[in-house]
Amino acid sequence: MQQVEHPESGMSREELRAALSLSSVYMFRMLGLFMILPVFALYAADLEGFTPALTGLALGAYGITQFYPCFKRSFYVNMESILE
Repeated sequence: MQQVEHPESGMSREELRAALSLSSVYMFRMLGLFMILPVFALYAADLEGFTPALTGLALGAYGITQFYPCFKRSFYVNMESILE
């Protein structure tokens, strides 16, 4: 397969496709998070035993569960590259 370089972007077609697909995955992930934040806060206000602290705890727990696997994976990948 012949690679076609795009001088205006400095990336090949395959690199551009990979970058756009990866960025769209991240974009939809963040879009989903920021769409659910205000809706969850309003929904939680109607629940029995609602407190703002519990709502914040629930959203924080969600954020940590999203962050931890990515951090763990990148940490191990970086350690492998350092040890090589």
